[in-house]
Amino acid sequence: MALCHRMGFIIMKKNKYILSFFLLLLFLGVGNTLFAQNLNSKGKINNLGKITLKGQARISQDTVGGKVIYDMSKKDYDQYIEQITYEDLEFKGSSRKMVLDSQNLVIIKKFKTDTNLVIKMSDTTLIETKGETIHDALINPDFLYGKVIFNGLDSQDVSGHGLFKIVELDNNNGADVIDSGGFAIGRRLILRQGEFRNDSINNFVMSDSSEIVRYAAGSLQSSPEAENKYSVRYEGTTSMVTGGEIPDSADVMRNLTVNTNEGIHLSKKATVNDSLHVGGSIYTEADTLVMTSQDNPSFASGNPSAEVIGSMERKNIEPGKEYIFNNPYTKATFGSAEDMNGTKVLVSTIYPDTSYSGSDADRLVNRRISFTGFDENGAEVTGDVRVYYAYGWRHSPGSDYDETHGLDFNGIGLLRWIGDGWENVPSSTPVYNSTPEWGSGNADELTSYGQLALGNIDSNSMRFFEMLAYLEGAYIENSEGEMHTKLKDRGLLDSLPDVNSYPVNLIPNYQPDTQTELPDSVVDYIVIEFRPERNEDGFFKLGFIRNDGRIVDLKGNDIVSITINEGMDVNEDYFVALRHRNHAPVISADEYSVTDRNVNLYFDFTNPIFVEGNANNLKLVDVYTDENGDIQKIYALKAGFFPDEETIDELINFTKYFTVEKDRESAYDLFIEEGYLPADYDMNGIVNTKDYNYSWNNRLF
Repeated sequence: MALCHRMGFIIMKKNKYILSFFLLLLFLGVGNTLFAQNLNSKGKINNLGKITLKGQARISQDTVGGKVIYDMSKKDYDQYIEQITYEDLEFKGSSRKMVLDSQNLVIIKKFKTDTNLVIKMSDTTLIETKGETIHDALINPDFLYGKVIFNGLDSQDVSGHGLFKIVELDNNNGADVIDSGGFAIGRRLILRQGEFRNDSINNFVMSDSSEIVRYAAGSLQSSPEAENKYSVRYEGTTSMVTGGEIPDSADVMRNLTVNTNEGIHLSKKATVNDSLHVGGSIYTEADTLVMTSQDNPSFASGNPSAEVIGSMERKNIEPGKEYIFNNPYTKATFGSAEDMNGTKVLVSTIYPDTSYSGSDADRLVNRRISFTGFDENGAEVTGDVRVYYAYGWRHSPGSDYDETHGLDFNGIGLLRWIGDGWENVPSSTPVYNSTPEWGSGNADELTSYGQLALGNIDSNSMRFFEMLAYLEGAYIENSEGEMHTKLKDRGLLDSLPDVNSYPVNLIPNYQPDTQTELPDSVVDYIVIEFRPERNEDGFFKLGFIRNDGRIVDLKGNDIVSITINEGMDVNEDYFVALRHRNHAPVISADEYSVTDRNVNLYFDFTNPIFVEGNANNLKLVDVYTDENGDIQKIYALKAGFFPDEETIDELINFTKYFTVEKDRESAYDLFIEEGYLPADYDMNGIVNTKDYNYSWNNRLF
């Protein structure tokens, strides 16, 4: 370009042409038509007609009126375009048109490009066209960049049979495809503002592997033609109703990406053939979201509302593969082809935050679920299947999104409608996912499709019990049955114990973030254990011990439930045990049956006869005369037991009934430290000599 500028110039100053020694001009025509081989203007061009440039141009002013035509046809030559503002601009000739500077090329009224020419743009170049565009040229056919922006103040017309690389619509009044359209967009169509109006007659083509990006203020009237497959992406923060960007044909959309917090509403069936990213809610009320690929969708971790609401269909189901559906927690896997019973298509329909009616409503999570299978002919599979099914629900107590509505979290499992009621499906113990506040679980074997629900299982698979115990360290002297609540009062129980601390580390899938609200009058956390044999591991339940000695669940209920989801076998007998972080563990002397669902079980660890070892394994903490004149004795779990590596096995096996030197030393190791500490045997939030005394008094003589 610099070489061409050296060839000559025209200086237009004070409306006179000044010819230099290096100037080479070719004037043809008459009137206001100027044909120039090369143009170098350091003055002001007042163009009221037409300027045709056969060579290179150098124009110092910001704007040129009238019509300017770049028409160079020298073989293997490039014609460099002066990137300023034009009123009317046309590209002609066979020489490549070079638009490479970082400054925008702006056309106010009309931009026309002819066939048989190539426009080369850099990745920092923008062409702004504010009026009509007739495009028959090729923009960057060998590159992925080169953006043309339609950003006029009035509606704009677009036509031609050329190739755009990137087109962005940023015009509140939109743009119209006219004269049968026919142009192609090679990489990306960005619908930022205004409607891109096309129809079946006046249309354009999205090239293979291209993409349509839509913002809330932009839209596309009709589906474009497709060279093969293109992708669709939604950006911004506002919810959108889908339009013409979703292709009519099921085999056209490659990827669908939803990056809007508020999500999208599908106005018609949408089929994704490769990848799906769910960054916000996708509402499928109008039809179904279909995935044909074996790839699973991805979900935005920072948006708990990222979910497909309504029906989602997975095609081409194969055994041994995991298929994810409406949210990251809803999954299905078949172990073998026989387990599928001819299933080729699975449809999962989920409506979050939707309550049930009827007598069962109070035990069901506010989430409606349907899971259906179809064979290769589209017929519904009604026979037996065997599918691993995982599920999830919004567990966010106190928020508008909570679907648990006060149900016992640990008792929530999968239920299946059998025509006249809900049948329990054996399920895992739920897991709480604090980010992004979801509960989840799974059923190893769902044996038929149909209507499903999540909720607390019925009394056939649930047992209830009451339990009483005291902790020596927290017991108030001469209180006749009361413990202090200093740990709660100091805020040290506002979160669950660390996952690695005894005894919560014995609980499989223990989740420290499940606690959401602390019940009244709580002394400390405590772990309940049910063992089918004295020396055989069983299942665990986390609860609180209250100041009156009652054991309550995490919501404060003093009638506590255990379920098959937690590991209970309704045909089994159990030894019952209590574990606390710095008191000696105790276990019942006998087994207790849970087969009778009509009787509430009562476990009294204040009664030495109930406990293995009797009074030797408890501590007498109070003696008083009741109102009837009878002498009452209160026994508690012994304080002063430090759960270190040397003694943890003895605590787990209920053989450590007396403290040792290490227990007492631990109080000195943590002397005057404050917090939720294992050596705080008197449970007041600070370690001092009083804690040492508890351990000393319970030592082995």
